[in-house]
Amino acid sequence: GVAMPTGFASLNDGTTGGGSGPIVVATSASQFQSFATQSGPLNIMVEGTLNVGSVAVASDKTILGGSSGGEIVGSLRLSDVSNVIIRNLAISNPSDAGEGDAITLRESTNVWIDHNEIFDAPDGLVDIVRESDFVTVSWNKFFYTPDYAANVNTNHRFAMLIGNSDSATEDADNLRVTVHNNHWGNAVRERMPRVRYGQVHVFNDYVNTPGNNYVVRSALEAEVLIENNSFENVDDPFEKTDTGLIEASGNLFVNVTGSMDAGDNVFDPPYSYFLHDAADVKEVV
Repeated sequence: GVAMPTGFASLNDGTTGGGSGPIVVATSASQFQSFATQSGPLNIMVEGTLNVGSVAVASDKTILGGSSGGEIVGSLRLSDVSNVIIRNLAISNPSDAGEGDAITLRESTNVWIDHNEIFDAPDGLVDIVRESDFVTVSWNKFFYTPDYAANVNTNHRFAMLIGNSDSATEDADNLRVTVHNNHWGNAVRERMPRVRYGQVHVFNDYVNTPGNNYVVRSALEAEVLIENNSFENVDDPFEKTDTGLIEASGNLFVNVTGSMDAGDNVFDPPYSYFLHDAADVKEVV
């Protein structure tokens, strides 16, 4: 059967992507651009490394790596779309296509980003903003390659922004995101994630980012539930600013310094999910 997401992407009628639509194979950037932007359900298999620039992905798409491995170089932009799955890909945007993110969600709902390697972008790796909702980000590896971190993006290695403006008060009933079983790795400095307004559930992530600024930040009117994660070699695993709230339990801290602000009561996830013990997360992830 087709895998289903855990978390917020499973709600609101679920996230099926291309579903039972046709399966097509993209072996060139122009093919990929044509497939990803057309209307109707479609399952797009990416074969090889495609330098796609900036692509506006349409609704009802599954984009996945093919049998030989698939790599997208450029920016996948999801703007005012719904029901998109991105999985089993390597995605990077070293040349600053689009808005500078590897993946950008604006006003988009029911998106599942799963089992990817997402790395080397000048702005965010994944930014989820402007009333996006019902999103799950699972089983991905986020990192920057040593050369890129040393020579290209030396400072702004800020991985995941959920809510991009204090003034975007329309985000208050949106930005429900589940972030689970991800590996935050080499040279990520902060925003793993940084949240405004949303309800964000972070569980079973493995974080090992020496030299970072902070891992999770809950800011203006955000509620963040942080469960059974493994934090290793990091500073400030989680912190609150403005009116942000954090509830945290079951987390493991190894060689960790700085803030662990929590103690609030936040939302109860409206879905079922499986929690590994934090001690098992590094091996599982």
